[in-house]
Amino acid sequence: MKKFILLGVFLIFLVSGCTQNSGCTTDDQCQAYEKCDITTGVCELKQGYCSSDTECGDSFKECNQDSRKCVFKEDKCRVDVDCEEWQLCNSETNECYAKSGYCTEDSQCNIYTQECDTLVHLCIPKPGLCEDNFDCEGWELCDQSTGKCYSLEGRCTISLDCNEWEICDEKTHYCEAKDGFCNNDLNCEDWEECNLDLRRCFASQGNCGMDSDCLDWQLCNRDEHLCQAKKGYCIKDKDCDLHEKCVLSTNKCVPLSGYCNYDSQCSPWEECSLITNRCSVKNGMCGTDLQCPTGKYCDLDSSSDTIYYCVSE
Repeated sequence: MKKFILLGVFLIFLVSGCTQNSGCTTDDQCQAYEKCDITTGVCELKQGYCSSDTECGDSFKECNQDSRKCVFKEDKCRVDVDCEEWQLCNSETNECYAKSGYCTEDSQCNIYTQECDTLVHLCIPKPGLCEDNFDCEGWELCDQSTGKCYSLEGRCTISLDCNEWEICDEKTHYCEAKDGFCNNDLNCEDWEECNLDLRRCFASQGNCGMDSDCLDWQLCNRDEHLCQAKKGYCIKDKDCDLHEKCVLSTNKCVPLSGYCNYDSQCSPWEECSLITNRCSVKNGMCGTDLQCPTGKYCDLDSSSDTIYYCVSE
């Protein structure tokens, strides 16, 4: 029995000790908006602070749970200073309202040309409309006669602000040439130039994208985009074979003296060697007696059936 009595006394002492330890002894042990009542060990509200709306004592006020201060409910007031700087207090309704020149919604502005900027509570021109240049975007100016913003030359808001061959870059607000069109040579490849009448890129002189960009005796090297002479044609001797030279009047390669490419470039009794590109006497034919064997001469009679052949004396 004594054991139970001692256990009960211990529990009472333990509970009593915990209660005392949970109280406060200094203000530091309380919230910022509280102070410590040392006699009771309880944290109490400081003067001017609150924990509920009823402690405010004003139907137009409520307790802000963050600051623990009584503040006027939204748009409620008793005097002007209870409102924002851009507002006045209506003493009959105890509600804040916008001063003249200020706004809280679009309906308080010119409904045709203005809207309310709720950050500064001022009526401002609707997008695209203006009263001065500063109402417009950085790439625009204000036409005060119409009250509308217009794009600077070369700048844009939409593609309709640009030329027919351009589109509007909506990030930079510059008019840019459409694909396949150009405003200047920088819109073209290195080997092209911009035709300002057609607004298209064409091969510049001496360059090409196809054979038709070159002269009749040239073709287009599309790897280098350069016109070069067709085989057999030239603009300089180096375009020809070693046994040839370039005739600039015809842009053709012709054999040097003593050389040939075809039999027709040799004498009637000769043929052109495709190996040496020189004329050589055809077998059994001649141009002089010296080209005939002993006991024969070269028949040079134009009426003879054996002309240019070696015949017996």
